[in-house]
Amino acid sequence: VVLRRGSPDRGGGIRRSVVSRVVADADNDADAPGRGEIVPEERFATLQELLGRRTNLSPDHAFLLPRPAIVEQVEDAFGSGEQIVVLIGPEGIGKSRIADDVLRRILGSSRRMGGGIWWCGCDDVSDVASLALAIGGVLGTDIPEAAPEAALVLAQTLAARGPTRICLDAIAHLDDDSIELILTLCGAAPELELLLTSRNAPEIDGATVIEVPPLELP
Repeated sequence: VVLRRGSPDRGGGIRRSVVSRVVADADNDADAPGRGEIVPEERFATLQELLGRRTNLSPDHAFLLPRPAIVEQVEDAFGSGEQIVVLIGPEGIGKSRIADDVLRRILGSSRRMGGGIWWCGCDDVSDVASLALAIGGVLGTDIPEAAPEAALVLAQTLAARGPTRICLDAIAHLDDDSIELILTLCGAAPELELLLTSRNAPEIDGATVIEVPPLELP
């Protein structure tokens, strides 16, 4: 596995990192029941069944959009083909709430995310191996503890899933090797969308960075 920093290509995306033995034939599960329909909040208790266990979001959510303009910015970035969007701002500004709203909004949209919509908290992540284990944990995938093998298995898993969106929450403390893993996963899985939250902008070439401002008082 080669973990190297990507750079923007002419289309504004991430240059594909080299990952050996990555699965090429993605299974999008396009015919799974329940995808593409608008799901009211009162039916969220059965949402995981409808998606075939394709999300780990909890049902207790008010479905509020306190920052609709930022949510639209995120969706516009993903819609234009960007794979990595980063919400930045000081602690307590509302980045995680916005990220949660972004994930839930797509659950009720017509977009099909056959690989699922996942939340991965990174507060306890300390290095590239623990990041791979954290992502593998939310996906329900067994990940080896050694970093090179972990990166390979995770890349294979995401490449086979097809369209997938994952939020990596609180990544400010991640080291360079962890950032390289993020780039490698995007290179291996071109249909992967990563929404990151951080106190400051990470050095990720090709990422769209959106600053979250304080809420305006009425």
